[in-house]
Amino acid sequence: QQSSSGMVALPRFSFSLVCVLAHGFCCITAFSASKIGPGRIRVQPLKFKHRGVSNLRMHEQQSQLRNPPKHALSFDVSFREQEKLGPIFQTDIMSEETMVFQDPGAYKFVSTNPDMFSTEWPDNFSALFGTALPLMDGAEHKKHRQIIGKAFTPDALERCMPAVTKSLEQSVAKLEAALGQNQDGGSSQGMLGVSKDVFIEASWDFLIADLCASAKQRLTEHLRKIAIGLGVPASELFPPFSEAMQARTALLAELRAIAQERKKNVLAEANAPHDALSVLLSAQADDGSHLTLDEVASELIFLMFAAYDTTGTVATSFLSEATGRPEVLEELAREQDEVASNAGSEPLSLQIRRMPKLEAVLNEVLRFHPPTIGIFRRCVQDTSYKGYHIPKGQKERPRPKRLQSLDTISSSVRHIVSEQVWAGIVLANRGEEVAGRADGEAFCPFRFLTNRKARASSLLTFSSGAHFCLGSQLARRMLMIYLSALIGAFDLAVVPNQSAIAEMLPSAGLEGLKLSLSPRQRQAQLLQIVLRVRGAVLRATAVCLCLRLCKLDQGGCRRDACH
Repeated sequence: QQSSSGMVALPRFSFSLVCVLAHGFCCITAFSASKIGPGRIRVQPLKFKHRGVSNLRMHEQQSQLRNPPKHALSFDVSFREQEKLGPIFQTDIMSEETMVFQDPGAYKFVSTNPDMFSTEWPDNFSALFGTALPLMDGAEHKKHRQIIGKAFTPDALERCMPAVTKSLEQSVAKLEAALGQNQDGGSSQGMLGVSKDVFIEASWDFLIADLCASAKQRLTEHLRKIAIGLGVPASELFPPFSEAMQARTALLAELRAIAQERKKNVLAEANAPHDALSVLLSAQADDGSHLTLDEVASELIFLMFAAYDTTGTVATSFLSEATGRPEVLEELAREQDEVASNAGSEPLSLQIRRMPKLEAVLNEVLRFHPPTIGIFRRCVQDTSYKGYHIPKGQKERPRPKRLQSLDTISSSVRHIVSEQVWAGIVLANRGEEVAGRADGEAFCPFRFLTNRKARASSLLTFSSGAHFCLGSQLARRMLMIYLSALIGAFDLAVVPNQSAIAEMLPSAGLEGLKLSLSPRQRQAQLLQIVLRVRGAVLRATAVCLCLRLCKLDQGGCRRDACH
């Protein structure tokens, strides 16, 4: 803009807000070097400092309230300091005063009371996902959930699992084939990108089964741009967001065209694939209503994102923890061999039911490294929780100048002046109610095998209440199949002397984590070879004894005895 003095001024966009956003997107980490394996990999969080902006904290807070440090604390340190602030406290998130809930009971209170707390997502999520199910509330949310839920029934999952399993195994086989072409028989791979590509490829058989290869590649490329756009503020000043919005427009148009063509077959009761798209087009809510083509396309975008980003992130977190603990990886490999040696022609999708150790480690990863670190909500009516009065609030209310613990407010009824609520999953999952004991800040691979109080059903990773993830069972099964195939096929190890970035958006994962993959010969295959050799030796010995008997018998060969 041209000012009166002739100087060129920047658009009216708060520099402080830019600093806060950059700080939030870059500094908040949920991984530490000790969790990956001391001396094996360094997790290097990005840091941003600005004297004019107070430190941003979502799920971590400083212990020195009056003199907060000017640098970002690691997640583990902040967890140990949590007791000084309590499970509920106030802070600034994205330049708005926010109340933070970070224990299991508080999280469930927020997530299971939609009449008190409405769904609220950052502007970039709302812009890129539009009218998708997670961004809805009330009657509209209920209608969409009733329809989309029919794509995730046990029968629907069983119909798609053979094709999904085949795709996952083929992806791992391609990795094996690529390694076989190397002279040294090994390779290093960036596992986050590899895992995301594997899961989106397998998910097409569940989402849109009749897509051609070129269409899959084109849609996946649009999806990658959307995922990148979710990690930056919703502003045209950020090129990744502009590119993400363009990709969303193109993706919506193409998905709508695909849905329109498929609808003709569904209405004509032709041979349409039994996939999620057919369900979304044909299913109806309890009131008899259907989804429009635009709504179907919007829901498909979010389902694609969940399959691509969050599932791939969990797999990478699993691999980082397992490879940092060789003894755990050896236990898992041994379990794979035992199950495979007795599997026969049983598909891998059924074999995973006999892998309790793999399932236990996966549950602990889901507990300790949830891909979504929390949920935003808006307080829409006066309520209270554990003695704290939570008013509906107004955005124009002044924000506190510094972080404050609610316990420091000396009043019989403590008032909170913010209407924005952040319910953190990370720290809620580390509470004793979920972890089963008071060591929730520690990663224990076989916690869900050895601790009877730790139950997978208590995990908050897939949220709770009306917004509980419909695809949780599909995600679990796909993760089990992929990890089982990967552990059975390769010797895995962390590439030494590397640095990985702990990203928080769009989901919490290790960007740049590289693993060394080398072909592994299953012990089960060796056992089968040994058994075949032993059988051949026994048969040869029997023949030798038979010939010996015939030679000693002057009356001729005792054919009956020989036989």
